[in-house]
Amino acid sequence: MRGIRRGGVSAYDPADAVFKRALVARSRRTIVLATNDKLGRHAPHRVCGVDALAQIVVEHDADADIVRDLTEAGATIVRAAAQAQP
Repeated sequence: MRGIRRGGVSAYDPADAVFKRALVARSRRTIVLATNDKLGRHAPHRVCGVDALAQIVVEHDADADIVRDLTEAGATIVRAAAQAQP
């Protein structure tokens, strides 16, 4: 995955997108773990829409506007807990 936004999950490499589409199609439940550098980004090859995802797990400090946009598109968002400082 190279990007995730309201329009869905995308990849830069067409073969990677085909492979990931096959994984999503054969999965009972798809959960995406998205680091902040992937949120709001778009690559040229579509993998799936957010409606195909059971959950999107984002970092604790993920951009609130992007998270809200994904939620409005129907995504279920789970924020990872912040790492405790020693």
